[in-house]
Amino acid sequence: MLREVDKDNPFVINDVASDGGSYCELASNNWENFINETLPSSQVWLMDNAFLQYPLNALVWIDYPRQKIIDHISSIHAKLNSFDLRLIYSHGDSVRQEVKRVLDSRGDEWLNKNLESFVKNPFGSKHKDNPVEGIYSFF
Repeated sequence: MLREVDKDNPFVINDVASDGGSYCELASNNWENFINETLPSSQVWLMDNAFLQYPLNALVWIDYPRQKIIDHISSIHAKLNSFDLRLIYSHGDSVRQEVKRVLDSRGDEWLNKNLESFVKNPFGSKHKDNPVEGIYSFF
């Protein structure tokens, strides 16, 4: 199951079954509407990484082809690139260390619940023999 982008807000998602191509088309159209109708206003928008992370996660989760995911995220970036945007980028030196830190802080119960869900999706099922390593790979 993928999620459809809410028509009024391109980075808020609602549960709707779809395939990767349909998701990308819906998301692209909704970003276009958002950009044309909302961003030209005098408002200042602060967006966290969710506006790119949600579609990325949704598409990786169903094991959508890597190049198509890159193309989709790049198309959103290209649409937004016409605005005077500022990016504040915060990262750790190691994705593995950052994911491990989150996993450790949330505890075994949270981890086990998420691993159970993870191995049921197309991407995660490829990592069912070592799901924690799959989680690292996912991020």
